[in-house]
Amino acid sequence: MQRTGLKQLQKANLPLFERPRHFKAMWPIESFTVFDDQRVDHEPLSASVRITAPDEVGVYLKAFATLHRHAAYGADARALVVRAIESLPQPPPRC
Repeated sequence: MQRTGLKQLQKANLPLFERPRHFKAMWPIESFTVFDDQRVDHEPLSASVRITAPDEVGVYLKAFATLHRHAAYGADARALVVRAIESLPQPPPRC
């Protein structure tokens, strides 16, 4: 993300989640979307799975609640992005 994109981040209502080091490793390309308390779409590495069984949906709702508690919003989210950008190696100077 370029620094100019940070202005757009201020307008967005998107949470950012930085995985603390003490969390167990997770697949970064696996995701899930909670539509309501009756349906979850889970996207593992090779397929898309629609989950509607109440006990299984509950597992994803619990996972979402945990992620939500640890998410950063607003200025805190922007600070995470700025810190990540600033930690990137600087490109070599152009000659």
